[in-house]
Amino acid sequence: MNIIGHNIYTLQPAGEEWFLSEIDKPEYDWVVIPNKVFKKDLRASIKEGEIDFIVIIPNKGMVIVEVKSHKGLRLENDVFIKSDGNPLEKDTFQQTQEQRYNLMNYIKDNFPSLGYSANSCARVICAPFSELFPSKSTTFRDSELIGKEKLSESIHALIEKSLDEHLSNYSSSRTLFSTKNVESITDILFSNSYHPSKIDYEHLEENLETFDDYQKLLVELFERNQKLLFSGYPGTGKTNILIHLANKQANEGKKVIFLCYGKVLSAKLKTFDMAHENITVEPVYEYMCDLIDEHSNNPFPSLSERIEAKFWREWADTGKLQSIATETIEENEHLRFDSLIIDEAQDILSNLRSEYNVLFFDKLLRGGFKEGIWAIATDETQNIFGDFGAKYDPYELLKEISETEFTQIPLKNNYRNTSVIGDAIFNFLKEENYYDKFNRISGSTPQFIKCDLKNSEEIIEINSGLSEKNNQLKESNNNEEKTKLNNEIKLMADKKDEIKYELQKKSLKELLDRLVKKDKVPLNKIVVLAPGLFEGSYNYPKNPLLDLDDYKDKIIEISPEYYLNHKYDEQKISYSTIQSFKGLEQWHVILNNFDYNFVKESEKIQNYINHRNIRGMKAYNYSLKEKNRSFLTEDEDNIVFKFQNYINKGWELSSDQLKILEGNFEKAIQQGYQFSEMYDRKIITSGGWRSVLGLYVIYNEE
Repeated sequence: MNIIGHNIYTLQPAGEEWFLSEIDKPEYDWVVIPNKVFKKDLRASIKEGEIDFIVIIPNKGMVIVEVKSHKGLRLENDVFIKSDGNPLEKDTFQQTQEQRYNLMNYIKDNFPSLGYSANSCARVICAPFSELFPSKSTTFRDSELIGKEKLSESIHALIEKSLDEHLSNYSSSRTLFSTKNVESITDILFSNSYHPSKIDYEHLEENLETFDDYQKLLVELFERNQKLLFSGYPGTGKTNILIHLANKQANEGKKVIFLCYGKVLSAKLKTFDMAHENITVEPVYEYMCDLIDEHSNNPFPSLSERIEAKFWREWADTGKLQSIATETIEENEHLRFDSLIIDEAQDILSNLRSEYNVLFFDKLLRGGFKEGIWAIATDETQNIFGDFGAKYDPYELLKEISETEFTQIPLKNNYRNTSVIGDAIFNFLKEENYYDKFNRISGSTPQFIKCDLKNSEEIIEINSGLSEKNNQLKESNNNEEKTKLNNEIKLMADKKDEIKYELQKKSLKELLDRLVKKDKVPLNKIVVLAPGLFEGSYNYPKNPLLDLDDYKDKIIEISPEYYLNHKYDEQKISYSTIQSFKGLEQWHVILNNFDYNFVKESEKIQNYINHRNIRGMKAYNYSLKEKNRSFLTEDEDNIVFKFQNYINKGWELSSDQLKILEGNFEKAIQQGYQFSEMYDRKIITSGGWRSVLGLYVIYNEE
């Protein structure tokens, strides 16, 4: 079974969820396309509307399925009546007739050589929670109506029966639905009239850089009010506005510093956008370290020591780094700047280091925040480096430090993404669209590619074994036996991860083969992203791209050198972590190596974070990032470790253990404990917004 383009993050009506679960059987080679939307066409042949499901049966035909989730639905005089006695808002017969003609005309217009007519497509109305008793209908054939009373048969048998009966009345050739033609039809229906091979990327590149009247107005506003905080969601042009501000200031002879979080974004900005002698572009913490190295006599860790997490805990998180950097500025007046610009400020001003950072910026800028010239852009939706539970608000923090009024400007126009990408991500977030409009041309429908583990015999066997071993561990009082069981559990878990990884590799290769070989997408228009704990952490989780033999000589890592040495011109697929790719964009973004479990638990996790009740934690399975455990004492750390395992196994902690945890729980939150489900949810979202035309998510589900 091939379910094309199903957005796993969309909450479906109950009937559609039921249909998806019933139809998705591996032994069938059918193609299923859910929620196909047709936009209004200039031609009268195609009208606006949506089909719940299109089912294509190779070498046979095609069926549209209209699903009704109502309970107590009945058919009277060819009209569907709800349980409250009122008819359905739409005439179902007329609706499905239009859907059939819409679908077939759409295919005919895009694939004229096939010569389809409406007779090539059957229809089914499926009401799985109602008994329809359709024998008295004069407009619907019995086989076109599937109610609760028929579900002793499989949905596959019922759909096939309806198609067979429909085709028996017409002379349409079933050979039209050969495997090759089914592939073409699927491409047509799924592509949303988007053909990657025909895209003029050079033209789109120019269009992407367009600076509209509203953005020009904001630059002019800066002349009258030189203290601006831009708050905008991904793709709203924040970086573009800041670049224009920086260049304008530099051309006027001002000494400008442009700070951001990431080293990669900094390198890109230096290369493309702000190669001006009056502009200094740097990642914020590297800049602080360089200041101290070059202009301070204070004892300071060496460069080799700074790559260790311990350095950042002991120096940046405590304010020692910022304090020495601030002293260095105060002792060297010539190091100050006339204008301060900060991009991706949510990663700099919304975490534990915020206050220390703001105090440093206040000294770095001539006149400080109160009298100086500054512009800052922030987006809290992409604060993937911040700390859950941290109570820092950039606006309030700047207001407190600056002791003056400044202007906060919300940005709501999306200049990067297509509306279809936006819709997919909002469905994922379970949020309303917060953009006023999307300015990009139509692109492809985002693809969510499932690596199905629940039907894997190996996975089923491993899960059974893990359950058995965990029960034995729970009941054992023998330390030697516990050690042996823990080792066996680890080996089984590692094997399970290996299987997941191989499925991810297979799915990634198939996707790349289609994009590169079939759709002719240029290699350097594709980036493959995987989540990582920190910049450069390409092995957590591992990026399967690195293990694909067909592509090993066609890939390049995105790093500062990628931009500084003009590597982006090479015809190679780029790869990075989602975190390192923040602030950047690409035409086609592949998000790889994710588990689906966090999506299912996201609401529980969010509820837990909101309440932060230690005893309430026992209801939720969470994971604390190990890199943050060093903030706790050895006793506290041991208890956290035990607590994690106890939750997983349903065990109880003693009152003394709970007391220790309760006393340090808020501290743990503030020190950066991140819950893996929420963390993954945020980084996938952040990665998704980086896509201009095509978004692809490869995920595991069991």
